[in-house]
Amino acid sequence: MVGTDVEQLSNMNPPTVCIVALTLWLVGLAMLARPALSRLLVRPGPWKAVIAANGVIMTVFLWHLTALLVAIIALRPLGFGLASDSTAHWWIERPLWIAAPAAILSVLVAIFARFERPR
Repeated sequence: MVGTDVEQLSNMNPPTVCIVALTLWLVGLAMLARPALSRLLVRPGPWKAVIAANGVIMTVFLWHLTALLVAIIALRPLGFGLASDSTAHWWIERPLWIAAPAAILSVLVAIFARFERPR
């Protein structure tokens, strides 16, 4: 739904009916999920996970694209990420393209999260 610089058309600028429909669908999904999630978060375990995630959320936000860039720099020379969108090869690579940046991001969070949470 979000265009890139290689796309001739973008749903974002100017906003199209498609992006408005996506927004309404996501808001509706959140409203439908709220009762079940509220019941789940009453339990201490899931609530502690939310608190832990929120403790490093700014670090994740600030470093997630750096992690993706490092993954691209490391994996492209190995031949990954060269397939065009929607091919079987592209889909087979998706777990790698999710796991590699996630692993790099976890290292970055381990290094920089201490600056987000003062002692």
